[in-house]
Amino acid sequence: MAIEVVHLKVQLPTGPDIEPFLGDLLGRRVLVRPGGKLPQGPKDAFVGAAYRNEAGALAGVAALDLPLAVAFGASLAALPPGGVASIVTTGRFTDAVWENLYEVLNVTSRWFQPQQGTMVAIDKLWKGAELPAEVKALLAAPTRRFEAKVEVQGYGGGMMLLAA
Repeated sequence: MAIEVVHLKVQLPTGPDIEPFLGDLLGRRVLVRPGGKLPQGPKDAFVGAAYRNEAGALAGVAALDLPLAVAFGASLAALPPGGVASIVTTGRFTDAVWENLYEVLNVTSRWFQPQQGTMVAIDKLWKGAELPAEVKALLAAPTRRFEAKVEVQGYGGGMMLLAA
């Protein structure tokens, strides 16, 4: 008897879904405006998080440009906005901002959860140049994608790409 395998599709969130979710998480107003393009060239500074299902298969990727990654990490810890500006300039994250960014992206794993099926969890967080080939491939040719300009009140913002 043959076993039928059903691929469960992910429904990526939209701006109206993301704004209240991130606003509640960060404790600040968040504005999401769909559109734009996240630069992903070899010299572009961005951060990517991979999400895997229970079987270890890549379920999705979230990628943020450096200003947005810093805004997420700093706002979660309520660090002074001006005190983290050097991270955007140098690309060198403090441990606190990196760990808080990881926590924000860990919580967003629900964006890659199929409506039915296995659990999805964050696998790892990388700087753009360090992304594994499998993650780069999904970013380059996703089945589903959502790109947006995201602004975190008091911390600035930047571009976000969700790919599944």
